Amino acid sequence: VGTDRDFAYQYSPLAPTMNEFRLGNARTTSYRSLQLTVHRMFHQEHEIMLAYTRSSAHSNAVLEYTLDNPVFSPQSPGPLPWDAPNKVVSWGFLPLPHFKKWSFGYSAEWHTGFPFSVFNQFQQVVGQANSRRFPDFTMLSVFLERRFTLKGYHLALRGGFEDVTGSRNPMVVQNNIDSPNFLHY
Repeated sequence: VGTDRDFAYQYSPLAPTMNEFRLGNARTTSYRSLQLTVHRMFHQEHEIMLAYTRSSAHSNAVLEYTLDNPVFSPQSPGPLPWDAPNKVVSWGFLPLPHFKKWSFGYSAEWHTGFPFSVFNQFQQVVGQANSRRFPDFTMLSVFLERRFTLKGYHLALRGGFEDVTGSRNPMVVQNNIDSPNFLHY
């Protein structure tokens, strides 16, 4: 899947103190993916699912020019901000031995970190746009579930813990190469 002729700004320095951001429609993007899924259903509504996705999301114009966060570099190709080439997702409800009315459940996700660009103190891109990546994202949630019937209704009581891995999963980074805190999440 891809798009042609999307809108994107092009940066042009006119003078040392004057810049022009011209809106054009020369942006192209592409997204390709392959997903493999395994799903297994067990007796008494227990099941497990595992999926792996390999993908690529690129554009010839990845820089986003805004008034809040100006960028003073020419438009650049690279991965889009949401590009995560590898992703694994899994979830399941499994029976607990010796506790027939209880189930163990989980949901898990891992994916490659999202890309980001490095800038200098003048808001100019250093190196290629979106050439660095956040650390890989990891999340695991576990819970116990007890199903029961009350007045003809099938109900469940569930308790558990979100993200038991304790992964930091940063979403913000100091990407100014001139900062003493460069690459601190």
